[in-house]
Amino acid sequence: ADCDCGRRLSEAFFRIEAFHQYLIATKTVKERSVYDDIDPEEIRDAFSAPLTWYLEGVSGRNFLQFEAIPQLQRFLYPYQGLNATASLRVSLLVLNLGDFAKAGFVTLWSLLKHRSVPLRVFVLGDAPGLASWRAAVVELEEGHEAKYLDQVEFEYVDFAISAGFQAFKREYPRECEVSEIGWALLARIVCHEILPPDVDKVIALDLGDVVVFDDVRKLWDLFDDFDDHHILAAAYVDSLHHVNGGAVLYDVRRMRERDFTALVLSAAKSALPPRSGDCIHDQSILNVLWTHWQEYGFSGLSPLMLLPCRWMVVPVAEWQMQWNTPGMWLPEVAQNLRYPGIISADHVEVYCPTALDLLSVWSFLTITTNFNRRVRRLVLDEASKPYRYCAPKTRHCCKCGERASLLHIPGDLKDWPFVTTFFSFHSPPWKVPPAAGLESAQTRNFWLKNERFESDKEALIGQAEGLAETLDSQVCFSRQAKKCCLVRTKEIPGLDFNVHYQTVNLLDHAKLPLRVEFQTTAPYDGHA
Repeated sequence: ADCDCGRRLSEAFFRIEAFHQYLIATKTVKERSVYDDIDPEEIRDAFSAPLTWYLEGVSGRNFLQFEAIPQLQRFLYPYQGLNATASLRVSLLVLNLGDFAKAGFVTLWSLLKHRSVPLRVFVLGDAPGLASWRAAVVELEEGHEAKYLDQVEFEYVDFAISAGFQAFKREYPRECEVSEIGWALLARIVCHEILPPDVDKVIALDLGDVVVFDDVRKLWDLFDDFDDHHILAAAYVDSLHHVNGGAVLYDVRRMRERDFTALVLSAAKSALPPRSGDCIHDQSILNVLWTHWQEYGFSGLSPLMLLPCRWMVVPVAEWQMQWNTPGMWLPEVAQNLRYPGIISADHVEVYCPTALDLLSVWSFLTITTNFNRRVRRLVLDEASKPYRYCAPKTRHCCKCGERASLLHIPGDLKDWPFVTTFFSFHSPPWKVPPAAGLESAQTRNFWLKNERFESDKEALIGQAEGLAETLDSQVCFSRQAKKCCLVRTKEIPGLDFNVHYQTVNLLDHAKLPLRVEFQTTAPYDGHA
């Protein structure tokens, strides 16, 4: 009952937020403008009544999500502590640089509250990073919740002085412009060169922007699903179009036995221009090993196994216009926006859009009956699917409504005000608050940014092409200073000419001289 209440409340807020974007879109169409040119303040009067309801409900939603529901769940499902008969010890690998330990500890702290097994935690870092982590551990050991550190062993590794890592750096392609943070992240993917020889397996986790809601033993058990060709495992995040490095399982023994270092070096070289040019950290390599494995000429099966969706839930609502652009929302709304799958601070689910969610995106359009019918048919088909966010050319998908075992908020998703509140809830009870927060996260602006931009562009064009075909119309969108229009050209029935033209409407305020670029799939005989 508590979860159902949280779901209904999240959906209610999400509906009001969708109406906010509907008003902006309506104004865009009415003024024959571009969506991004509308200032949200221009719809304040029209949105005044819903905004009042929205703001009146914020305190109630926060009370339910951060107090009532978490307290009830903890009462019904109290922390069980460690399994006294457990013989397994799980190995973790985390990276801490500089003074980020306290902000980063939120990830490990959330994991500690759900584990059933002892932990061996390897902390990679530079000298300041290792010192700050040691200090953070001492402070927690002296606190009133030190029980969560029971049977946790920390081992500290300065990767920069590792002979194996130094040899790896010397062999790495010099054309790759790797920063100091990049080298630190690359240390994770060659952890077999750095970790003690008695380590056979390890789970690497990002710090600070990851929250764990489940027993890490369940993640460790996924090593049993490895086929013989698998060496590592990570999750493909469809909404971001890449394999994400926020949680990775490494079979360290196989990495040593199969000369995984050589494969990493080969992957880095294969990504050099004229290809993606992205070889600057571990996530770059992960995507070569799975996303581009065949494209870049590697033979055999990929060594990377995909993790189940629940172990890498990224809170995106990509079907909603401007869902990740704070500047396109009224400040009061932007302050309270959050993923509709957040039931409470301890309970997040994969949210799949309903037919109402999908229709709200197009409800501002002036549409004909046939157009309306096509959109409705398309939406009902999409909303009826029990799965979403499938990895390309696989049946590896997220199950709608599935509870997240791990939540990851990468890159610029951290810009939303709600994120700070969410991670503060899961933070340890520090005597001295962290000096650095999420704004200094090690991967904040460092997550396949260039490749993500290109992938987003290709995905947007692909979706627009499919929509143009489905709606039998042109579909236009803005990209930075350009207006892009996709047209499905075809022979026009009953028109007795050899050349059939399709018109494209340019911006009303476009001024001469005007530059027009054409891209076409026509192999010959195209006319402009």
